[in-house]
Amino acid sequence: LPTEEAQRINNTLLQADPTLARFIQRVKYAAGSKSFIFNWLGRRYYFDGNTSYKAPNSLAQGGSGDITKKAMVDIHAYLVSEAPQVKMVMTIHDQLVFECPLQTPLHVLLHIQHLMCAAYPHKFIPLKVSAEFSCRSFGHLIPWTSETGNSLSSLSRTTFSEKTPEYHLPGDPTKSDAGAPGLHPLY
Repeated sequence: LPTEEAQRINNTLLQADPTLARFIQRVKYAAGSKSFIFNWLGRRYYFDGNTSYKAPNSLAQGGSGDITKKAMVDIHAYLVSEAPQVKMVMTIHDQLVFECPLQTPLHVLLHIQHLMCAAYPHKFIPLKVSAEFSCRSFGHLIPWTSETGNSLSSLSRTTFSEKTPEYHLPGDPTKSDAGAPGLHPLY
């Protein structure tokens, strides 16, 4: 992105929401005058007089990272005790990726969403968590909602074939199992 375009986008955002500009200035001032700031979970970030311009980004990205890590710890504890068949396999920025059998009950998936929202202790900015799944790849994600059914297996085979044309259940006599994606939806 060219510098001029980035500056234009920045100016548009700051003009659209004057409270954002005040927030950024206050965070910079606090970092410059105290040489530190606290993020939402209490972690302290240190700055010298020449680096206080980095404070708003440290607060946003560092705070988001801490919230994601807290959610991971809480979800891991839940999965170990209540749903050991569900595995947390990786993070991608602020997303958590899980492998789970198609028969995973809806309440387990909803509780994971709840734990992700609850990781942020302050409610003046509520967190929203969306979920998607695929039996194939990230390129074939399907939105997950509570209306999806009681488990992933309640989805019709038609839904899979419309969204993921190469999907088939392992062991399907009409297809070869070589390279089959398996029953590991990404959540």
